Amino acid sequence: MGYSIIRICMRRIRSDMAGKETVAEQERKSMLIMQYIQSHLRQPELLRLKNLGEQFNLSGNYIGKYFKACCGESLQNYIIRCRLLEAERLLAQTDMNISEIAASLGFTDDSHLSHAFKRSKNMTPREFRKGRR
Repeated sequence: MGYSIIRICMRRIRSDMAGKETVAEQERKSMLIMQYIQSHLRQPELLRLKNLGEQFNLSGNYIGKYFKACCGESLQNYIIRCRLLEAERLLAQTDMNISEIAASLGFTDDSHLSHAFKRSKNMTPREFRKGRR
């Protein structure tokens, strides 16, 4: 009788553990998510929650919570931060105009990019570009 109770408990523990990722698995998956985002900055449709969730076998509703729990930053903030870093690079290294940069990175228009850029860098994209030249 005692042996069957232990067996039942062990089976229950195994089934509970089967659905849980280890910390190493969470770190690996969160790194893959970050790399995917960085690789697809110019394909904003692939960075929608539904598409990200499908890519990483998580629901679109859950991937944001998962990312925040693993990385300590919201998924949306991370995507915007990556877009702004790429915008900085494009402003400094290319002759693309601000509208082209905004469109290529998934901002609705150049004013949306300018507003986010100013909030982050305390200067407009034009001011940033002037300072780099």
